[in-house]
Amino acid sequence: MNLLAKKHWGLIIILLVPFLLFSCEDDSDSISIGENRGNFQVSFAEIKIPSSVVKFDSIGTTRPSRYIVGAYTDPLFGKIKAVPSFSGRLPFQPNFDASAVYDSLVLVMDVTSFYGEKDNVFDEVVRVRQLTDTLELFRNYYSFDQVPTEDEDLNFAENGFLWRPTRDTSRVTIRLKDTFGQAFFDLATAENAPEFANNTAFNQYFKGVSMIPGDDNETIMRFDPSSPNTGLILYYTEDVEGGTEQREYRISLNEVVSFNSITADRTGTEIEGLDNKVPFVPADDMLYSQAGTGEVIQLDFSEFRKIKTDDTPVLSGLFNAKNIVLNSAELIVGGINTFESTLTPPSPVTYFLTDDSNNFLLSADGSVFRTIQNDAPTINPLSISSPLRPAFETETNSYRSIITLYLQAMIDGRFGDDDKIYMVPASNASSVNRFTVSSDSIIVKMFYTVPQ
Repeated sequence: MNLLAKKHWGLIIILLVPFLLFSCEDDSDSISIGENRGNFQVSFAEIKIPSSVVKFDSIGTTRPSRYIVGAYTDPLFGKIKAVPSFSGRLPFQPNFDASAVYDSLVLVMDVTSFYGEKDNVFDEVVRVRQLTDTLELFRNYYSFDQVPTEDEDLNFAENGFLWRPTRDTSRVTIRLKDTFGQAFFDLATAENAPEFANNTAFNQYFKGVSMIPGDDNETIMRFDPSSPNTGLILYYTEDVEGGTEQREYRISLNEVVSFNSITADRTGTEIEGLDNKVPFVPADDMLYSQAGTGEVIQLDFSEFRKIKTDDTPVLSGLFNAKNIVLNSAELIVGGINTFESTLTPPSPVTYFLTDDSNNFLLSADGSVFRTIQNDAPTINPLSISSPLRPAFETETNSYRSIITLYLQAMIDGRFGDDDKIYMVPASNASSVNRFTVSSDSIIVKMFYTVPQ
């Protein structure tokens, strides 16, 4: 059969598939799953995908959408600790009245979520310390990075926290020491205020801060730096007609140089033996994944890729099925353990392609990592423009994705020998969401046709 005839035959198969699967107007003419009608037989298979846990040391956390601070002991993932470091951005060069008097300097942050023991949050300790070096504008920071700080805490109170409104966990206010605040105010109100002339000068003076959790903390808090309530706020009082008025000068913590340091001590856990980029199957046959700390699940499609040629295929009784056509294929990562409400699975996730050395595959121009693409007739499965990002489904406790075009392209050899993918949590730079799943619970359900 010539190439043109082959293309036409393939087109006929594709066009016929919806009719074969779904036509029901006349039962006498419909084709059931497994029924052989001449050259066509529609079959169904459920295939387990071998999977493992892989750890990465290099998780980029530069300019995260959320700052996370605190520590907690996870019953399965070990001791997790998060330290944000960030600089500040001036709204404008200050212009204080000569009557201005210092009141206080406070760090205010809106809390968006918690991890760990939320009930104990009022007992948590967070120490604010000034950085000794300016954060580098064009540097990529990673979760393992740490920056040096002064030894002295800037907190006015020992435990650091004041909740506003009273005992409301939606906002944290940390008042800084008046000695530091007064010196800050004196520079801001000095003639020409050179340290406040622009952001470059300001960041040379105020290099930024790190927020360091106490050793006994059992909560990680997540802050929104873009919130209008979040900022480093200088309160002062000025004379006005008929009296005085308190005013504020708010320094933004958004769109600044920042990163989250996120570390994990896995001692005593099932994943204590993890090594960098080495696939690992824990003794309990569970798979572990956590945002921020580098644990991801790797799915191995190497056996699946051999459907057309292998003598020991994943599809029982189907040997050398060179003409196989996938009518529909759904990847299901199911039976997710969701745990407590403050320890939820990440959503969404992204499926990244990897090579045999467990490195992420780059696009041809080296600009982005390659991913499985959304499954649509208008999208080339080899493209990079439409990454598949399934959300966690609370109704089924699973991640479900149609990946028909990706798997067809893979068994057709369009991805070469690259047949492994990483399931990477969203918000890797700014969360510690996690889950576990049984190694038997990652499957592909598919309908397929093998023309005779």
